[in-house]
Amino acid sequence: MLPPEIGNLTSLTQLWLIDLQLDTLPCNIGKLSRLQKLSVRSNSLLFLPPTFADLTSLQWLHLAENCLYELPARFGTLKHLAFLNLDSNRLTVIPDCLGSLPSLSSLSIRKNRIRQLPDDLVVAFSGLSKLDLRDTEIESPPDHWKVLYLLLLLRLLYCYCLKTIIYQLPLS
Repeated sequence: MLPPEIGNLTSLTQLWLIDLQLDTLPCNIGKLSRLQKLSVRSNSLLFLPPTFADLTSLQWLHLAENCLYELPARFGTLKHLAFLNLDSNRLTVIPDCLGSLPSLSSLSIRKNRIRQLPDDLVVAFSGLSKLDLRDTEIESPPDHWKVLYLLLLLRLLYCYCLKTIIYQLPLS
């Protein structure tokens, strides 16, 4: 367990909490208002505390290999977040709050149980340059692929409907 005193380290700009068997983060983690990079990869987190949304300087977040089913409703307030890795969690839908992240340029959600990309979120993701959907359970492609005009990297390996998605991608 991470000690609650972590919230007293208010000058931190980077925090790496990798493979520590954490199942929760203390609520006062939100006091780390200068934090720009955070990795909590390879733990056992079931949820993020609501105060997580107070990390308003966060630009880079690695939450892969946890047990997250959802993100806090206020997650969309992380307006500076550019890189987000949610690989190998237990997500079944892409959280709506991700559509409220204007700086997001790299999103990886591989190895989750996601079955669809809602069209409204695809439109909100128009600023993405990297999108990794490998090994998801996507059943059909969204209708609005063409808005992803800044996309430089799209990974669709091991998706059940790979051929369907490829045939529906815009040619130009």
